[in-house]
This record gives sequence, structure tokens and C-alpha cells, in this order.
Amino acid sequence: GTGTGLTNTGSSWITGAIGAATGITGFPPGLAGPQHNADGVYTTAETDLTTAYGAAVQPCTHDYSGVNLGGLTLGPGVYCQTTGATPSPTLTGTLTLNGPGIYIFLIGTTAAPTALVTAASGAARVILTGGAQPCDVFWRVTSSATIDTSTAFIGTIMANASITMATGAT
Repeated sequence: GTGTGLTNTGSSWITGAIGAATGITGFPPGLAGPQHNADGVYTTAETDLTTAYGAAVQPCTHDYSGVNLGGLTLGPGVYCQTTGATPSPTLTGTLTLNGPGIYIFLIGTTAAPTALVTAASGAARVILTGGAQPCDVFWRVTSSATIDTSTAFIGTIMANASITMATGAT
């Protein structure tokens, strides 16, 4: 859900419900679950998201500021990236999450908002091994998230500004 409108521009497929405060357009051609346009379900979800966004701030167990996450294999923990990868994007290649438990990625800070950006053309993906579960992966982004073309991404994204999913991103 979004605090403003939600617009789809192509043949997207969203497996869950969608919601917005000011309008939903582009479904069809896009496919999605139930649509909640400024109704009680949307309001509850927005409140829950605000609570989760705040609760995600935990002490860092690992600092990856300025580091591209591609090529890493990580276990459960709280991963901080107070500055974006140099050079951008945040993820090029494969990020492997290995083992059961909670994974929290804190991208940016309130004082220094940072974006989450994946490489284009299928050059980025997140995979799970060793019992890691998609429902245990959280990305708290103080700016915007861009999941670029053909990226295979896993986890719940909580972005302060916006989330963009390019063509072929899952």
C-alpha cells in the first residue's frame, strides 16, 4: 500500500492485496488481489506499516555502509547501510541469505536518507538457502526502493518515499 496513489503501467502481477489513500489505476491490465482504496483495511494496513517501519530499527550486528551486497552470503541479523554502495547500485549479483531467522536490512538513516537500488537486466537477485524464509526478510529504506528490470528480489520492502518495480522484476 501507499500513502498516495498507486499506478500500474503494464502487465504486472501482484499476488497480494493492494491499497492506496488517493486512488488505484492500471488494474487491469495489471492483476492483483483485493483493492483497498482509502477504506478501513487500507487504514489499518497503513498504521501497521508505520509501526513495523519504526520497530525495524534495531542495533546493527553488521555494517555494510558503502558496500554492494552482491556476492555475499549472510546469516540472520541486522544489516546496516548508512550510505549507499559505491558505486551504486546496492545489489549487483546474488545476495544469499542462509539459515532460519530474521533478516533486517536498514538502508539509510533519518539524517541521511539512502535508496535501495538493484542492478538492471537480471543482474541482481536475492536467494534463500538453509531454511531462510521470505516472510523473515525485511528491508527498511529511508528513501526510495528501485527493483530494476528482471531482478528476483525477496523480502518485505518498507520504503519511506516510494517503491518502483521495473519490467520483469519479481
